[in-house]
Amino acid sequence: MHPEPIIFLVSHPGQTSGSLEEILRQRYVEGYRIVVTFPDSDPLSDPLSILHQYREQSEQIALVIYEQRGESDEQGIAFLDDTKRLYPHSRRLLLTESPDPKAAVMAVNRTVIDYY
Repeated sequence: MHPEPIIFLVSHPGQTSGSLEEILRQRYVEGYRIVVTFPDSDPLSDPLSILHQYREQSEQIALVIYEQRGESDEQGIAFLDDTKRLYPHSRRLLLTESPDPKAAVMAVNRTVIDYY
């Protein structure tokens, strides 16, 4: 029996991750494991390193969610681009507060992210 696939959330302090994590855990009580990482508050929780470890353990990642902080979407897009190489079949979601969606739309067009 294979373990349940993972929904992987990358968040930053001060964002809505607590409520998003709660919503995910309520909605996906069965069928998925929810993993949340806070790279700004814990330097040992580098999300890409964690995903590499999961890859070595043959874990399945169903969805990667990146909550973008600040005005630029480039950091989140670069991260999601890296995850595409590790997990090409996983869905990728960029959550952003940026009022200018140009970078996110370009990333969708490049198929780096599936949703924003």
